[in-house]
Amino acid sequence: MQRLAFNFVQPAAQLAPFIHGFHVITSEGRVVNGIAGTHPPNVGLQMTLNFGAQVMIAGHMVEPLTAVISSPTERFDRVQAFSHVDLLNVAFRPAGARLFLHVPLDHLNNGSHDMRDFWPRWSIEALFDLAGLHPMRRTPRVEALLLAQMKGCFAASSQVQHAMSIAGNQAGQLTVEQLADAVSLSRSQLFRVFKTQVGISPKAYLRVYRLKHVVNILQQNIRAHSLAAVANDAGYFDQSHLIREFVHSTGLTPLQFVAREQRATFIQYLLDQEE
Repeated sequence: MQRLAFNFVQPAAQLAPFIHGFHVITSEGRVVNGIAGTHPPNVGLQMTLNFGAQVMIAGHMVEPLTAVISSPTERFDRVQAFSHVDLLNVAFRPAGARLFLHVPLDHLNNGSHDMRDFWPRWSIEALFDLAGLHPMRRTPRVEALLLAQMKGCFAASSQVQHAMSIAGNQAGQLTVEQLADAVSLSRSQLFRVFKTQVGISPKAYLRVYRLKHVVNILQQNIRAHSLAAVANDAGYFDQSHLIREFVHSTGLTPLQFVAREQRATFIQYLLDQEE
């Protein structure tokens, strides 16, 4: 199988509160038979800059010299590269993209969107100018473009930030009602602000964090845990509930998922980098 090089780049201090990091993904040569991988669920938007050949992400073809923005997702998305891979992925923190796109994030709830719909034309053309640079030299230029787009008035509200913090700290193991009470909002109010400022519902947000907790347990040592114990630890109703949710998100049972991930390459790196 064609080998890929992965490099994770920390964002500049000004961007760190809003961007988790940059993933530079390149192939050492031409991909002959294609490479398939899996991108984990995320609760922040992803911006993909494609300087290589075509790549398919979650059923959406990303053409060469194209910048696309992908909505938050509750499922593991299939990624397939067909030829030379040269990608720069910007991983926004939850609600972080709101400062740069200046639109309610629930406008981006259907897969991938062309960045030209959300950034001034000069910004997209500037991205094309990066194609001739070495992949590791593009990140500072992209950071400069992002800094030029920042609008502080579009930052997530303190209540949303607090709700996200609670959900993460609790590994998604609370109800929407409990989360709403914790930040002094009604359920409907919490739903509205999450959809516009994060891009997904609070229920979906909690579901992703609960799933990530399960994945972390399984990857550490599946033999040391029964699925019933994992289900109980992660806040599922029972083992059957865990399996149903897991199949919904990954297309596999927990045991099938672990067996596959032990052999996986490609986007497995991104799962390791998730917070």
